[in-house]
Amino acid sequence: MDEGQMTTARAALVRTEGLAAAAREIGLGQYLLLGVGAERTGVRESETVLENAFEALIAAVFLDGGTAAAREVIRKLFASAVLEKIQVYTGDRFDTDYKSRLQEEAQKNGVSEIYYRIKEESGPEHDKTFTVSVVCGNREFGPGTGKTKKSAEKMAAKRALEELKCI
Repeated sequence: MDEGQMTTARAALVRTEGLAAAAREIGLGQYLLLGVGAERTGVRESETVLENAFEALIAAVFLDGGTAAAREVIRKLFASAVLEKIQVYTGDRFDTDYKSRLQEEAQKNGVSEIYYRIKEESGPEHDKTFTVSVVCGNREFGPGTGKTKKSAEKMAAKRALEELKCI
């Protein structure tokens, strides 16, 4: 892999989804102490909560054992994820980085402005669902739906790439 490809791989690993997946892999959520209200709302499996707990775990290992200990834990926890990302690799970018891919395709075609528009928010405050479209130049694509604005944007970008026949 060249430097750009490695940068894309690293970014895929340390995004919220990657860190939350690492937390799930080791069952970190079951060790979180939560209040009764948070427990009822399902916060224990929230991507953001798991990401933050994983980062806190690595920080605790670093503070307790230093750089070498933190590096070893990270190596062990991310070994399978790194291999998976390399296997998913398809040429010059990862399949799951739809927003970056859409940005690249737009720039190739002279479109400099891409923005995401929230079309709908539904559900209770603790369990919202977002519907988003992406506007690329003078065309609107989507919709994309997800439990976070970011995941809905990702799905809208995927739909745009599908419609543009880029994936």
